Amino acid sequence: MLCIILGKRKGYGKEPMAPHSMVLCMVGTGMLWVGWYGFNAGSALGADAIASNAFATTTLAAAVAGFVWGMLEWVLRGKPSVLGFCSGIVGGLVVITPAAGFVTMNSAVIMGVLAGVVPYFGVSVLKKALGYDDALDTFGVHGIGGTLGAILTGVFADEKANAIVGPLKEGLLVAQLKAVALTIVWSVVATTIIALVVKVVVGLRPTPEVEEEGLDIPEHGELVTSCTKTAFVSSTTLSLSGRGTAKCPGLFYWGGGKGSSTLHQGVARTSDVAGPDGQPPHP
Repeated sequence: MLCIILGKRKGYGKEPMAPHSMVLCMVGTGMLWVGWYGFNAGSALGADAIASNAFATTTLAAAVAGFVWGMLEWVLRGKPSVLGFCSGIVGGLVVITPAAGFVTMNSAVIMGVLAGVVPYFGVSVLKKALGYDDALDTFGVHGIGGTLGAILTGVFADEKANAIVGPLKEGLLVAQLKAVALTIVWSVVATTIIALVVKVVVGLRPTPEVEEEGLDIPEHGELVTSCTKTAFVSSTTLSLSGRGTAKCPGLFYWGGGKGSSTLHQGVARTSDVAGPDGQPPHP
């Protein structure tokens, strides 16, 4: 809902908008996976059989979903991607969360397969069909995945995993469907109200100029990295911007002293390639 109110990013659908760093994406996914055990296994509030089962079901669903997402990319797009693998893992974590302490490990594998398939098509097909710009695929992975997990909890909950399921099993699926519907209505209404209030009070979007430049300097007064890549000639002819002594390996840059227009490749200090005005010289 929020991405519809916010609107599309400048250049969305016309310019490539790849993730900033796949390394950080992988690191973040690993940290998220480890932390997720606190949600699922930790919700047992004890080191017991239920916590152990929740730990195992969480692991299985996440691993299977990551594998399935990557395989779908391989079959449908010709190549599996690290981004897809990470997205599948998060999808598996989301789907298994409501069910982790109530389903068997066999059911967790099935849920992992569905977690790799359904959110994948939510991200690759539904988003394109509806035309919204969800930069982090929050709806496709978390919204669709969370809804799927809540419904599948009503399908796969088993007293073999948790004795509390026994007296609740009859009518559980219907109860889960009602809970899902109520949650969707509440989330949509509450998000809309909050977003509109924020839009009126402080605004939701930066100016087009700030959006083009990025929020680092205008909004925070600092760069996320110590050096940036700025194209001056072509996508393969790059120079460095900014001051300091941070090293930027693997770049094409204008070097040989301030004001020089000699093209090099490798590692440079940004202080060595700055022009008289403190910016990279144009060729």
